[in-house]
Amino acid sequence: MIKSAIQDVIEGEFNAEITSVHPVHGGDINDAYRVTLQNSSVYFIKVNDRFDNMFEVEAKGLQILRDASHSLIIPGVKFHNHELLILEFLEEHKSPSFEDSYNLGIGLAELHANTFTSFGLDHSNYIGSLHQQNNHHSSWADFYISERIEPQLRLVQKKGNLESISPAHLQKLHKCVDAICPREPPALLHGDLWSGNYFFTQQGPAIFDPAIYYGHREVDLAMTKLFGGFDSSFYEGYTSKSPIQPNFSDRINLYNLYPMLVHANIFGGHYVERAKQIIFEYVR
Repeated sequence: MIKSAIQDVIEGEFNAEITSVHPVHGGDINDAYRVTLQNSSVYFIKVNDRFDNMFEVEAKGLQILRDASHSLIIPGVKFHNHELLILEFLEEHKSPSFEDSYNLGIGLAELHANTFTSFGLDHSNYIGSLHQQNNHHSSWADFYISERIEPQLRLVQKKGNLESISPAHLQKLHKCVDAICPREPPALLHGDLWSGNYFFTQQGPAIFDPAIYYGHREVDLAMTKLFGGFDSSFYEGYTSKSPIQPNFSDRINLYNLYPMLVHANIFGGHYVERAKQIIFEYVR
């Protein structure tokens, strides 16, 4: 159950007593609950006091997604401080149809149509429990290597893993990214789009738990291939709005090197070896 201090904050913010608290799935990082108030309002709350600004940047990311032009449902932020995030509660629709998945693809393509002049974001945020820096770059290869691969590689090497990966390997990887990734404008990304970060509501597909930035749109598409959960109708919906560039399958592992390094840093184990395999798949 939630601490009394958290309960006091919630009741004070909404001027209503809490009548029920039910733990719900909220990922590996936060404690998550469905909270019902005396006035029948229902909210989704996350609790975590281990990160000073995690909920601040999550709230900011959700608002950026809400302000963008697309048809996806994004939960509204009701309140946040350093240890508490209160969101609109979205009810999951348990029997999604072909059309639901198709509309998720359409919505993601619409999200990616929101573009910017450079790769990055005006603030840093998080990918899982790890810091994610978003300094602006005009080149996708520069951004991807400097802001994504290098920081995660340094972190994993501090733990005594992947020490055989040298600056020379990174230079070759940079050249590979520059050579094989299509030239496209920086697109607004969810940034952590795996099967646990979306579901379907009666009103349409919803996405949440973002790690947003302006990047190559194929990053989001590649992650949908990493842990499953996206069926063929999703890709049909996406391509109905925004065709996928030729030879995308050749680039999937290159994009998924980043989440693989993130998992290597958080979980270790086989993710370390898989990251190494991906690097040497592209660095000859």
